[in-house]
Amino acid sequence: MTFYLVGSGSVNLAQGTTFNFTAPTSGTYNGILFYQDRADTQAATIEGGANSTMKGILYFPNAALTLGNGSSVTFYTPIIAATLTMYGGADFTDDDYSTLNSASPLTSPRLVE
Repeated sequence: MTFYLVGSGSVNLAQGTTFNFTAPTSGTYNGILFYQDRADTQAATIEGGANSTMKGILYFPNAALTLGNGSSVTFYTPIIAATLTMYGGADFTDDDYSTLNSASPLTSPRLVE
């Protein structure tokens, strides 16, 4: 599934929420889990709860993104965001992302300021 945010859409998955999201592996939004329109600057927060998993690209190019909290929250995800705040017990890894989308142009981590 892809969450596509247009206009002034925003994401707020509160602390304690348990989720298991995986991006599509084919089609127009191949590998993209959250896509926020470039014109949208609404902040996004994904905190999660115990044993949550997220696989796919988080695309928030002109918005602040906050990730964290929860025990055993695992993100297999490349992140594109204007600013990024991370805290809590979340684990970040790219080990599984290549099996989700081997055709992704995001092949290695980069930090751009």
